[in-house]
Order: sequence, then structure tokens, then C-alpha cells
Amino acid sequence: MTLHPSAWIAWLTAVSVFAFVVTNPLYILLALAAVAVVHLSFPREDSSVGRVVRMFVVAGMFLLVVRIIFVALLPNPGTTELFVVPSLQTPRWLGGLELGGAVTAEVAAQAAVEGSRFILVLAAFGVFNARADLAGLVRSVPAAFRDVGLVVSIGVAFVPGMLRTVRDVRDAQRLRGERGLRRLAPSLAVPVLGMSLERALLLAESMDARGYGYGGSSGTSRTSLWVGLAAMLASVASWIAGFDELAAALAIGGAVAIVFGYRTASVASPTTRLAGRPVTAFDVVVMIAAAGVCVFAATAGSDARYDAFPVITAPPFVWRTAALTFLLALPAISGAESK
Repeated sequence: MTLHPSAWIAWLTAVSVFAFVVTNPLYILLALAAVAVVHLSFPREDSSVGRVVRMFVVAGMFLLVVRIIFVALLPNPGTTELFVVPSLQTPRWLGGLELGGAVTAEVAAQAAVEGSRFILVLAAFGVFNARADLAGLVRSVPAAFRDVGLVVSIGVAFVPGMLRTVRDVRDAQRLRGERGLRRLAPSLAVPVLGMSLERALLLAESMDARGYGYGGSSGTSRTSLWVGLAAMLASVASWIAGFDELAAALAIGGAVAIVFGYRTASVASPTTRLAGRPVTAFDVVVMIAAAGVCVFAATAGSDARYDAFPVITAPPFVWRTAALTFLLALPAISGAESK
């Protein structure tokens, strides 16, 4: 059993909101564990798509290390000194900033917490990239948003395609006997860039051969969208000027015009699609759990917040908030059943 693309989007949104709101490192680690359980519950894939999650986690760890090093070079306001790095005074025309000096535990801990939030978001996006049905995601996009859906699908599929290209180039280098530093750029970057451009041209030619984009939208839908956008802008100007009633009326009228325009464009669109996968009860459960995580994270108490300043202390831990992270592991049930 696989999740519906809407359920995957809801899960990714919940993880992103959790990482954006919650700053307690203990809860962040539990959320990372939940994402790891979701990833490991699915069958292992030896293809490049199966290595997407590892690549995103490595990128997040790299950003974490870079952030800690960058923060350590700036003036440290903490009180618990760890070690001292050589200091450097920049010229006055560069601001006269003092780099280096004492590195405190408070600054290092705060940078590590913020970096772990990056890792959480990137790991969740990697799982979404590797496990979600991207083709089904495109099919579920309304006809009026087909262009946006196509751009998003191409952007989401960029990483797996790039990994496949890198793997093919490295295999060719091994067959030629290239080892060590000879396999690095430019001998790797140039063919990868060339193959990526060739793949983009093939995609453009195939879309043009199928007549993509020649249908266009009706004049009524375009007029409704422009009128709706103009009304929304006028509502903002009216609200700033102090005409609250007029602003509310313009905002409602603009929203109605925009919805009518998109509805007209969807009906008039000649796009056809295959029957999509129906939404199951488990998909609904995952989406409700994701909505619950977003609401609870937004209204969480002070235990969900952590600040290492002015003196580093142990982060609080409340079981009720910690249990919230287990809801992020619900997609693992579908992965276990697909083995």
C-alpha cells in the first residue's frame, strides 16, 4: 500500500511546520527519528532514487558544520568558553568587525539546534522525493494549474535525474580506469552538465511535438484573473487608507473573481488525464494527523522553545509534546505493508 500524493504533501508540510516552530533539540531529534523510521520502513532501493535521502541528509550535515564554523568566527555573546581561535580585525572600510576569539558553548549549541532543523526539513524532502508518486502528484493538479504542476514536477525530479547522470558518468570513468582525483571536476562536471542540457532539450522537443501549450486559456478566464488581482490590490490600498468596509468588499469580490477564472480555465482546458488513485481511509488519517501536528506545533507551550542564552541549560522535556512526533511516523505503516 502506498500513500496518496496528497497525504505525502500533508506529511511534508507537517514536518516543515514542526521544524519551523519547534526549537527544542530533543523534539527535533525525535522528529528526525520518525522521518528515519518512515524511510527505513519502505523496501530498500539500490537505484539513484533510493540514494536521494542520503544525499539530502549529507547536504544538511554539511550546512550544519558550515553554520557552526561561521558562527564560531563571529563575536560570541555566551558565557561558557570552550576554546579560543585566532582573532582578526577587519579594516574599517569593511565595518571593523572582529572575527574569531573565544567560542562559547551557548553559541555552538544554538547553531547546532538551528542546523538540526535544516537536516530535518531536508531529510523529509528527501523521503518525499524518493517515496511519493510524482506522476500521480502531477495528475492530481487541477487543469488550470497544469503549467505550474509541470514546472514543479520537473523541479522535484531534478535531483534523482542528476544522481542518475552522475552515476552514469562515474561508471564510464571506472571503465576507462580513472581513479582518485582524476574523477573530480572538470572531468565529472563537464559531462554531467552536457548530459543535463541534452536531457532538457529532449524534454522540450517532446513537449513541443505533443503540442503542449498551444491550447491556451479562454479570454474570460484571463479577464477574471486580472480583475480579481486588481480588486485584491485595490483592497490593500483601501485598507491602508482606512476604508475597512470597502477593503473587505474588494477582497471578497477579488477572491470570487479569481476562483471563477480558475474554474473557467479548468473547464475550458482540453487536458485529459488517467484516473488517479483514490484516497483511502489511511490517507485521510495521515492528512488529519499532519493537520493535528501543525495545529499543536503552532500552539505548543514553552517546552517546545529552547534558547541557549544567556547560559546553556538542559532543554525541557514533556511527554505530551514528545508524543506528537510519533504522528510523523504514520506513513511507516504503508511502507511496512508494501514490503
